[in-house]
Amino acid sequence: MALAGHSLGGLTTLQALAAEPRFKAGVVLDGAVSPRPLPPIRQDVLTIVGGDGQPDADECRMWAAVRGTRLFIRLPGVEHVGLSDAVWLAGTAVKTGSAAPERVVSVVRRDVASFLDAIFSDLNTEQ
Repeated sequence: MALAGHSLGGLTTLQALAAEPRFKAGVVLDGAVSPRPLPPIRQDVLTIVGGDGQPDADECRMWAAVRGTRLFIRLPGVEHVGLSDAVWLAGTAVKTGSAAPERVVSVVRRDVASFLDAIFSDLNTEQ
C-alpha cells in the first residue's frame, strides 16, 4: 500500500511512513515542512512541488530523513493549490506557470502513476 497527500497531508504521509514500515511508498504533493526532524523513512518517496527556486534548509533536512529512493520533481510557476483539486475547481484562477491547468494535472497523474508502477512492479511478477 502507498500513501499520498497534499500540503499537510504530504507531511502526514511522511510521518505515517516513518511510523509504519508496512507501507511500501509515499507520494507527497507540495507537502508542508516538518517543524521537527523526522525519524528515518525507509520507503520510497516521490515528491512533486510547485514554484520556483531551490529547496530551503528545512526541506533539505526533511528529505534527508528519507532513506529509500527519493524522487523530487519541481513544476515551475505552479502555485501550492495547483497540485490539489483546486486546479479543477478554479481552473485558470490557479497559477500553473506556462502550462494550462489540464497539462499540470496530466503531468502529475503521469508521474505519480509511473512512480507507483515502478514501485509495485515487483509485486506483479511474484504472482
